[in-house]
Parts: sequence; C-alpha cells; structure tokens
Amino acid sequence: MGLTGAGKSSFVNTAVGRTEVVVGNDLRSKTQEIQHIRCLHPDGRRNIVLVDTPGFDDTMRSDAEILRSIADWLEVTYRNKIKLSGLLYLHRISDVRMAGTPLRNLSVFRDLCGNDNMKNIVLVTTMWDEVKDQSIGSKREEELLSDFWADMIRLGSRDRRFQGTRESAWEIINCLDLEASGERRKPLQIQREMVDRGLQLHETTAARTFIRTLMQLAGEAKKFWTKLRNKSRRKTTPRVPPVGLRLRHVPSRSPTIGSSSSEAGWSVVSSPGSSGIISRGSTPPSSPAESNVSGCSINGRQDTLLAAIRVLGLAHQMADIANIPMLRGIIGTALRIAQHIQEMGGTHHAITQVIESSGWLLDEIALYAMRCELSRDMKRALHSFQRWVTLGSLY
Repeated sequence: MGLTGAGKSSFVNTAVGRTEVVVGNDLRSKTQEIQHIRCLHPDGRRNIVLVDTPGFDDTMRSDAEILRSIADWLEVTYRNKIKLSGLLYLHRISDVRMAGTPLRNLSVFRDLCGNDNMKNIVLVTTMWDEVKDQSIGSKREEELLSDFWADMIRLGSRDRRFQGTRESAWEIINCLDLEASGERRKPLQIQREMVDRGLQLHETTAARTFIRTLMQLAGEAKKFWTKLRNKSRRKTTPRVPPVGLRLRHVPSRSPTIGSSSSEAGWSVVSSPGSSGIISRGSTPPSSPAESNVSGCSINGRQDTLLAAIRVLGLAHQMADIANIPMLRGIIGTALRIAQHIQEMGGTHHAITQVIESSGWLLDEIALYAMRCELSRDMKRALHSFQRWVTLGSLY
C-alpha cells in the first residue's frame, strides 16, 4: 500500500521477475483495481500472493473510492477465511517533506490496520536512485523514523530500503512471518469492525479518521467562502423580483444539513413558463440566477468557484464513504456543473446559486429520507452524513 507513484507496482514486478502490472512513469496512477499476483518464493517451497492496491491521491479516483475498494476487498477476503501475512507500506524517499496527503494517508493506514497488527507491517522507502545526495535521503529517513513512523515502530513495525533489485524486494517480503498458518494470522482492525462487529464502512476507525481529514480541508475552504460571502452581502441590495416569479416565505425551522441558523428564508416559486431556482437567505433574491455574491468582481467569482469545487468534492467523498447514492448523485451533479463552468473559463454568478441550492437539496432529501422506510444501515449512514456536514459546516 501507499500513495500513487510510491512504486508499489514496480516493487511487485521486481519481486516476481516479470511484468505483471503496468507501471506509470509519472504520478498518474496505472493501478485502478486491486490485483493479485501469485509467484513462487525463491526458496522453491511455497507460493506467495502479492496484492497490488491503487494508491491514495489517485489521478482518476477519489480517496473515498480508493478506501472503499480496499475495505470491500479486505471484507470479502476475511469472510472467505483469508488473512494477510502482513502489509508493506511504500513511501518515496525523494519526497521533500511529509505533509498533506502523505500524512493523511498514513493516519488512515494506521487505523485500517490497528495497533495489534503493527508488528506485521514493513515501512519501505523507495526511489533511492532519485536522490542524488544519499546523505539527504538518510536525513529524510531519520526524520521518518524519529517522528512520523516512531509510534508504529515502537509497536513493532520495521523499516527497510528498497534498492530496486529482486534480492532487495524478497529481503523485505521475508521480514513478514510467512510461515504463520491462517489460524495464527490476525485480521486487520477494519476487518474485525466490518465482519465481526457488523459495522458499515463509515463507522470504522479508518473511515472516521478519513472524514476528520476531509473536514479539516473543508474548514480551510470554508474560511475563504465565509469571508467572501460576508463581503459580498454588504454590496448586494434586494430588488423587486422579475415578472413571472413570486416569493414564498419559508417559516423558520431547526438547522440541519446545509443550514447554519434557524432564521426564516425565501424561496422563488416559478409561474408557468418561468424557471424557479431556489434561493435561501434572510432577504428576497433579486432574480433566480442572482445570489449573495452577485456583487463580486470577476476575480472574486473565480475564487468562489474554486472554493466551491473543493468543498463539493469533499462532500462528495463523504457521501461516498457513507454509501448514500442519492446524496452522492446530487452533490456530484453540482460538482460537475461547477467543473464544466471552470473548464469553459466562465465565472457566471449562477454557479453560486447551484451551490446554495445543493445545500438546500441535501437538507430536504436527508429529512425526507429519514421519514421513509429505509434499512437500518441506510438510516445510520444518513445520521452520520448529517452530523459530518453540520459539524464541518460545509454549506
């Protein structure tokens, strides 16, 4: 396991001695699905199955999709009485710093495995040939061992360097207890949670850690979003709605998904032949396409668009982890609209209307769904999603 571009597929091909999986020459992922490669151990006495997984920070799939695919595979294998001998976590020593995505990925990986399995993990540094000054690489390695990997090593994990040779690959693999029978091998924490305890993915320790990282990222975008909205509100004054539209006052209610207060708002109701786009706020909107940031400059709307794309992307991953297709579809639609407008170079203020409407739709559909005849697991997922979005103040 490891980030995209860490050298997982190259490690597998080197160990096997032939090309079994396609290797990318850059940071664009080539491994899209989990792949199993059976090979003969160099001692000639046993077969070994190497499992190549797609990496986080993928160019084609979100981190939520990657986590779900790995979790689903681990669940199925454990239900079939298959346990892993161990895990190799690969990290590029050529990376200048350990921050952002690598650090978040490491946290999720730890909680996916659990403390009881730390001794079955080998922390592997790769890409040593890309470090011109080996002393710099050694300093980075020392920082990993003394800081970022310190707790894992204290609990029994080992570290090794992959030198790009078959001998080096098997030296690393042999660090694991390959002789242990299936009965002696321990399931990973996420396997125990999903199979033995019957938890859904979003309820597992690894997924909760993943959601916390998303909420932290959303908080950064939210700061800019709030600042821009407050600034634009001072520039916007209410006007009479256009012909063909009438305003309907929405009574106040308790805040849930997408609402930060219990104040009453307004919705635009279309007459025959007109378009009615919903808008929420303490004052009536001036038109169905006009929003709180209509007074922003071109640059302001561009910044708003980028912030909206990021927040919607994070919310989409939350819905994916919770496995709520209807919410994922709604958020995905708004996200695709925003991305298309960005690709066209547009900054029309209607994008803000899409974002605000998506928050309202999330709220209404979640409330409606809670009243429907849904399975217990789906209701638990909806409750979790509602809590995440409310705590994270995504909208």
